Amino acid sequence: MDERQITLCSERLCVSVWLPGQGYQGARFDWSGIVSQVLLDGRIPFCVPELSGGKPGGTGGTGLCCAFQWANETLYDATPVDNYFPIAGVGLARKTGKEPYSFSKAYKIKPYPREWEIRKDCMTVHTLPLLCAGVAIDQVKTLRVEENTLVIEQKLTNVGEKRLEGTEYCHNFLAPGGGPIAKVCKLYLPYPPQLQ
Repeated sequence: MDERQITLCSERLCVSVWLPGQGYQGARFDWSGIVSQVLLDGRIPFCVPELSGGKPGGTGGTGLCCAFQWANETLYDATPVDNYFPIAGVGLARKTGKEPYSFSKAYKIKPYPREWEIRKDCMTVHTLPLLCAGVAIDQVKTLRVEENTLVIEQKLTNVGEKRLEGTEYCHNFLAPGGGPIAKVCKLYLPYPPQLQ
């Protein structure tokens, strides 16, 4: 058993979750509650690592994880070289040059402080605000299993000095059964997808 992860269980689901700051320490994905695996009925896995060129890699994502993106890059652009800028869900990242911001760059990170509570079927991660460049976010993420359902709730509260605008992107690195999806499978969504 990997001590860097916890498992949340219901009668039908076992959900493996990285403890904050374990398993992933990059600048792209929220460190709070990355789901590395969902196992249905003890035999059907759903999650896989992010692939790049057919091999695990990319930006280090796995399973179910999210990323936050500011509406524009003015926070980054206004940060002097060798100073820190905030990345929601991650921490303070050090700007090392004058090149544009890139979510795939390996920035040096000072992670936000976090507290968490774990029960058999639920995990709550509280990411504490840390003021940087007028930005501070109080974040609470809850993961809960109920029968064959995983519920993920996210609450972000702006407690800083600046008005914030951004988007949360939910990344789903999935392969039901652990392999490629067969041609006979169909995906139905309860809403019309918006492709960009």
